[in-house]
Amino acid sequence: MDDIIQHIKKWQSGDDACYDIIFKHYYNVSCRTAFQLTRDRQAAEDIVQEFFISFWKKRERLAITTNPDAYFKRAIINRSINYIKSRKAQQGTDTIKDIPSLSNTATNLHRTDDQKVIKHCIEKLTPRRRQIFTLYRLEDLKYKEIAELLSISVKTVEVQLRLARESLRACLKLNLKGSYVFK
Repeated sequence: MDDIIQHIKKWQSGDDACYDIIFKHYYNVSCRTAFQLTRDRQAAEDIVQEFFISFWKKRERLAITTNPDAYFKRAIINRSINYIKSRKAQQGTDTIKDIPSLSNTATNLHRTDDQKVIKHCIEKLTPRRRQIFTLYRLEDLKYKEIAELLSISVKTVEVQLRLARESLRACLKLNLKGSYVFK
């Protein structure tokens, strides 16, 4: 790890050859991390390549002094989650376009309001809890996969998901007019 920190410092000082070393060191593991989340090889490679372009552009402002492995992993996880969110939003938009309009407009308005409440309740979760909940519910990752991806124990995943369900249940109970029972 100290070698990588030294390569980063040399690269920031103008030694472009060190960038190749950093790239080769992190590229494959970053692609695997992105693929675990996206389940799409091309998207994973795009995410990692875009990260490295951004990394290059931020060269002078970077302050990685202690744990470059954690920095790279967190950056790739965040970019992968952002990709997943945008893909889900795009799929949702496409799905909505394909749904024939229902005759009962009130039903549509009620669903839209409910979706906003659900989104609001999820956003109220702590960032870590929301991340774990999203990986489990939206990405269908198993407890063990989430634990490995986030470098936490399986027990922590279990506890965070239980707390997320409790928080969501309470929030939905307060905000929805008897429309849902969250189990």
